Amino acid sequence: IDIPVVCATVRQRVCDILITNTINAAKEFGHKSIVLAGGVSANSELRSRMESECEKLGIKLYCPPLKYCTDNAAMVGAQAIYEYESGNVSDSSLNAAATLPIDYRS
Repeated sequence: IDIPVVCATVRQRVCDILITNTINAAKEFGHKSIVLAGGVSANSELRSRMESECEKLGIKLYCPPLKYCTDNAAMVGAQAIYEYESGNVSDSSLNAAATLPIDYRS
């Protein structure tokens, strides 16, 4: 197995899916702009290809500078320290729920 080829192929396919789905959603809902953000937006292939697609279709693409393209895990970790310091802690029975508001208290 040629690991670099497998990795490049996976990256290319993930970019294909993200770009296609994002462009299709923008078209379907009539949006004229797209924001590419979060950790995934640091991927050079995704940025480049999304920029090309948006330019072809007349869609405005907003991409923050790379130094602001952080992984969500870092933001969750930063919030966790504030929760801990404010006494908002739980035992190991607490389950993850991505839709809870930031001010939720257990």
